[in-house]
Amino acid sequence: MSSEEQFKGYAAFEKAGSLKPFSFTPPPLGPTDVEIAITCCGICGSDIHTIDSGWRPTKYPVIVGHEIVGTVTAKGSAVKRFNLGDRVGVGAQRWSCLKKDCKMCNRGFENCCPEMRWTYGSAWEDGTTTQGGYANKTRAKEEVEIVISETYFTFKIPDNLDSHEAAPLLCAGVTTYAPLKRYGAGPGKTVGVIGIGGLGHLGLQWGRALGAKVVAISHSPSKKQEALRLGADTFITLDDFRAHKNSMDIILCTAHVPNQDWRKYLSLLDVNGKLLLVSLPEENLSIPPFALTATQVGIIGSSVGSVKEIEEMLQLASEKNIKAVVEVMPVEKCNEAIEKVRKGTLVHRTQLAKTRGASLLSVWANGEASRGSLASLNGVKVDGESDGAALENVCVVVKERLMFYTCTKDTIAESKVIKLPDRARTLVWIERTKLVAGLPRGYWLVDIVTNAATELLSVSSGFTSALGKFTTVKMNRPTVTCLPEKKLMLGKDNMSSFVTYEGPGSPERDFEWSAAPEEIGLVPPQVEVRSLKTGAVVQLIDLPQARFMIGGPTLYVASPTSIWRLLPLDFEDQIEQLIGATEYIEAQRLIEELEFPTEEDKIANIIRVRGLYAHHIFTHEKKYLEAVTILQELKASPIDVINLYPDLAIESPEPESEEPIQPSDRKALLVLMDYLTSQRSVLAKTKGQIEQSGSTESISGAPPPSPWPTDYQRETEYPNLADIRYLMQVVDTTLLKVYLRVNPALVGPLLRVRNYCSLEDCEELLKENQKYLELVELYRGKGLHKKALDFLIERASSSDATFEFERMIAYLQALSMEEHADLILDYAAWILQRDSEEGMKVFTEHYDETTTPTRLKITNRLDQISPSFAITYLEHLVWEQNESTPEFHDRLVLCYLDQLSKDLVSRVGLDGPMLPNRPVGDTSVQPRKSFWSMRRTLARFLEVSKVYDAEQVLKAFPENALFEERATVLSRLGRHEDALRIYTEKIRNYQLANMYCEKHYNPIHPTSKDVFLILLRLYLDLVSSGQIEMTIVVSFLGLYGPCIDGRKALKLLPSTIPLSDLVVYFEKTLHDMHRVHNMDDVVKNLLKAERYQVNVDLPHCP
Repeated sequence: MSSEEQFKGYAAFEKAGSLKPFSFTPPPLGPTDVEIAITCCGICGSDIHTIDSGWRPTKYPVIVGHEIVGTVTAKGSAVKRFNLGDRVGVGAQRWSCLKKDCKMCNRGFENCCPEMRWTYGSAWEDGTTTQGGYANKTRAKEEVEIVISETYFTFKIPDNLDSHEAAPLLCAGVTTYAPLKRYGAGPGKTVGVIGIGGLGHLGLQWGRALGAKVVAISHSPSKKQEALRLGADTFITLDDFRAHKNSMDIILCTAHVPNQDWRKYLSLLDVNGKLLLVSLPEENLSIPPFALTATQVGIIGSSVGSVKEIEEMLQLASEKNIKAVVEVMPVEKCNEAIEKVRKGTLVHRTQLAKTRGASLLSVWANGEASRGSLASLNGVKVDGESDGAALENVCVVVKERLMFYTCTKDTIAESKVIKLPDRARTLVWIERTKLVAGLPRGYWLVDIVTNAATELLSVSSGFTSALGKFTTVKMNRPTVTCLPEKKLMLGKDNMSSFVTYEGPGSPERDFEWSAAPEEIGLVPPQVEVRSLKTGAVVQLIDLPQARFMIGGPTLYVASPTSIWRLLPLDFEDQIEQLIGATEYIEAQRLIEELEFPTEEDKIANIIRVRGLYAHHIFTHEKKYLEAVTILQELKASPIDVINLYPDLAIESPEPESEEPIQPSDRKALLVLMDYLTSQRSVLAKTKGQIEQSGSTESISGAPPPSPWPTDYQRETEYPNLADIRYLMQVVDTTLLKVYLRVNPALVGPLLRVRNYCSLEDCEELLKENQKYLELVELYRGKGLHKKALDFLIERASSSDATFEFERMIAYLQALSMEEHADLILDYAAWILQRDSEEGMKVFTEHYDETTTPTRLKITNRLDQISPSFAITYLEHLVWEQNESTPEFHDRLVLCYLDQLSKDLVSRVGLDGPMLPNRPVGDTSVQPRKSFWSMRRTLARFLEVSKVYDAEQVLKAFPENALFEERATVLSRLGRHEDALRIYTEKIRNYQLANMYCEKHYNPIHPTSKDVFLILLRLYLDLVSSGQIEMTIVVSFLGLYGPCIDGRKALKLLPSTIPLSDLVVYFEKTLHDMHRVHNMDDVVKNLLKAERYQVNVDLPHCP
C-alpha cells in the first residue's frame, strides 16, 4: 500500500473532549508488517486517562484503543506467520527494539524495552504518532479500519474465542494474567483480587484457572454473586478484613477509590506476601511504610505482559473458556460508550404508554408497600408478618372514600370502606393494617382493623398557623415517607415535618427543601438527596420532566415519557461519593448514623473523613490553624500534618509532575512551627515512657491510649522506640526548614539542644543558606566532631573567614578531654602551628577534670610537637591546677633540663653563675632571651616542689653547667658537702656558700646541724691550697661561730692561727652560750610560776 492513503478514526483533540472524526496518513507497510482490518476494539481505562491527559500531558490529536481484533488484509514480504484473512489481535504494545544488546528484549521483557512504542500515542523517528483502534470504514466494504502492526506484536486469536470477548484479553487480560503467573499464583496459594470491574473480573478467572484459591475483595456487597459466578471461592468487603488478616499470598489490585486505605489491604497478606499493582490512578499513592515492614510484604508493579506471556494467556483462555464480559456498541457511539465507562453504571430507559383507571392505588404485598415506603431501607418490621405470605391489601381512592380489598393468588375481595374529609391525594402503607393518607389540608392515619381515621397533622399548623383559625389553606401534592422508630416525614409545600404515627401530635421539627417537592426528595427537575439529621444537600440528580417517585429498595422516578431506576449506593460507596464531592461534614454524619462491626471501625472511619476535611480546608480554604487543630485533635501522625505542605512533604510529588511546587506562605508556616514545637515535647515524653519501661518494643504500663488513635497507634497500644525516633527526626528536620524560612535566628538554639535532625537534609540546607555556625552546631549535636573541625579548618582557610579560628579553639575547649583527647590533640596541632599562644589555650583554659593517663598523653603529644608546648602545659598543671603527682614534677624538671642542655650545646656564653641581671651581650651569639628566665624558673621550681625524684633529676643534669640548680637538688638529698663544693670550687661564690648554710642550718637535724662546720672545713682546705686567705675563715667564724660546734671547730683550725684573730669568735660564742643559759632559766622560772598558779586555782577538799 502507498503511504499516501488515509486511515480514518475517532480522535481526541483536547483534554477531556469528545472524540471526533479524524484522518491520518499511516506509515508505509514494512516487510515485517501486516495490515489489519479492525472488527472490534475494547475500551480500556488507559484510553480515558489518555483522552483526559490524566497520567501525563497528551499530544493531540490521538486515536486511542489498544484491544484490537481484526483480519489481515495485507502483509509485508517477510511475514510468514500470518496469511491474508487470518483473525489476529494487537494489544497495548506495537513495537520494541528487539536488539541483541537490549537488556530487556534479550531476556524476553519486550514490554519493558526503553525504546518501546505503544499502540497509540508514541512517536516514530519521523515525528509521526502511533494511532489506535477507534475507527470506522476506510478501505473495505465492511465498516473497518486499517492498522499497520509489526507481526512480532500481532497474535493469532484462537478459533473458539469470540472476537468481542477476546479483544479485552489483549490488554486487560494479559495485564492481570502476567503478574499472577509471574509471581506464583497456583495450587496451594491464596490470591485476592481487589475490584470486580474491567480488570478484576478477568483476574478472578485467571486465579481460578491457575489453580489458586481466589478471594474477591470489593467495597460493594452487591457484587458478591457476580464475583462467585466468575470464579471466586470467597467474597469479602472492608468490614470482613479482620477475619481474613494474613490469609493471602498474593493480592492483585485492579481498582482504586479516592484515599484508599492501603494499610487494611496490606494487612490481608501473609508474611512475604505481594501486592501486585496493575491499576494506575492519576493521583499519588499514600502508603504507610510500617504497613510494609510489619509482615515484610512488598508492592510490585506490572505493565501489560511480554510476547510469551500474551501467547500463554491466549492459550489458557482457549483451554479454560475464559472471556471478558462485554457490551457491544458501534464505533460511531464511542463517546456514549466512553461516558458509560466513566460513570461505571448503565442507564436503562423504557417508554411508557398512557394508562387509565382509579385516581390512586396503593398495595401492601408480602411485607412491603408498593409506594412511598422506605421501611425496607430503614429496618422497619411489622409484628407477626410472614415473609412467605401471599396476602395483599389493596387500597383504591374513590373521591373521599378509601376502598380496601384483600387479594390472594386466586381471589380478590372488597373488605371495607373508610371515608375521609376530602379526597386522598397520597396513600402510603406504614404497616400491614395501617396507612397514611395525604389530603389537600392535612394528613390522616387510617387503621383498617379499627376503621379509625385520625388526623396526624393539619396543614394549618406549624408555619401556617399565623394565618388564623378560619383561613383556608391548601398545599401542593402531599408527600409521606416512613422513617425508623415509627416516625413519618410529611410534606407541606417546600417544608417537611417529622411526626410519630402513634397518635396526633405536633411536629418534632421542620425540614426545608429548595422548592415544593412532587415527592419527598423529588424537586423537579432534580432529585434532592438530603441528610435526615441536618437537612443538608448530599446529592442532586438531574432528571428532566420528572413528576413521580416510588420508594423502596430501589427508587423509581417517572416522567411523561421515561422511568428512571435509581439504585441506592452501598453506604461505603455513599461515603466515598461524599468525600469525592468534598462533602466531608455530611460524610462524617453518615458514618455517625451507621452501624459498624466494632466501635473502633467507626472511629477509624470518622478519623479518616476528619483528616480529609482538614486537608481540604487547609489546601482550598487556607484555614491553616483550623486544619492543623483538627489533625491534632485526631492525634494524627506528624507526618500527616507535614504532608499538608507540598514544599515540605515527606512523600514528595512524582518527579514527572511539570507543575512547580509553590512555597507555603508565612502564615501557614507559623502554624506549622507552633505545631512542631509542641510535638517535640509530646514525642520526647513518649520516648521517655518507652525507655523507662525497659523495652524497645511497646509500652505496657503507660497511660491508656487516646480514643482517637494515630496511624502508628492502631496496630499496637503504643508505637515502638524505632518509630518514635523516626518521627522525632521528621519533626526536628521539618522544624529546622521552617525556622530557616520564618526566623533563621531560631535555628541555632534548636541545634544547640538535643535534637534528631536528619544530618543529610539539614547539612545541605544550612550550607545553601550559609548558616556555617549552625552547621557546626549540627555536627556537634550528632557527635561528628571531626567533621565539624574539618569544616572549621576549611572555613578558616577561606578568603571570607571571620572568627572560625577562635570558634575552632572554643569548639575544642568544649569537648570532653577524657573522651576526645586524641581528637583534640590532632586538631590543636594545626592551631599551634599557626598561633602557639592561642593554641595552648585549648589545654590551659580547658576546665574539665582530667585523669593522670590523659594528662600524660597530652604531655607526650605536645612534647612531640615542641618541648616548649609540653613545658607550658606542665607549668599549667603544677602552678594552676596544683598537680602533685611526682611524675609530672619530674617531667617538668626534665623538660627544663633538656631545653637548657640543648641551648648549652648549641650556644656559647651560657656557663657561669645565674646572676639576677646577667648582660645579654652580642645577640648574634646569644640564645633566645628565655634561657636565663628558664634557669630562674627551674631554680625556683626545684626549691618549691617537694615531690620530684631528686635522684632521677640529678642524673639528668649536664656535667659542667647549671651548678647552682644542681646544688639545690643535692640539698634535697641532704648532700650538703657536695652542694657546698659547687659554690666553693665550681662557681667560687663564697657569699652564695654562706647563704646556702644559712638556709639549710638546723641545730637539731642530724645532717643539717653541721652544715657550717662542713663549709669551715672546705674553707680551710682552700686556705691550705692557697686559693683563699685565712682572713676569710676568721671572718666566717666571727659571723657564724655560734652555729658551729666549738670543740670540732678548734680541732680543725691550724695551730698557727693567732688567738687574737679568734677573739671575736670566742666572744660571740660565749655570749650565745650565756643567752641560751639565761633563756633556759627564764623558761624554768616561768614554768614554776605557772605550776604555782594552777595549785592556787584548784579547790581544797576538807
